[in-house]
Amino acid sequence: MKKMALAFSIVSFVACSSPQKAAWHESGHSWGESGRQFLRALGTSVNPDETNRKQEWKQVGQDLGEAGKDTGRALSKSIEPPPDSPQKKPQ
Repeated sequence: MKKMALAFSIVSFVACSSPQKAAWHESGHSWGESGRQFLRALGTSVNPDETNRKQEWKQVGQDLGEAGKDTGRALSKSIEPPPDSPQKKPQ
């Protein structure tokens, strides 16, 4: 099952156009940054000398929100047909 999901992901990514790939790359970057911020906030939370805990967790929320928006944009670019593709006209 995992191999099938991986194969589907690779085939889907290869079939993407350049703008779609860039959008998904940006989404992945955003999620990576969110993960790094989460780890920083977690480290801040366990450090008894740290005073800026609340701000770190606020930043985690903001980063996750931005990552979600980037994923939504990438998904919309993947669903929308490219502007130069022929459209079927209703008859």
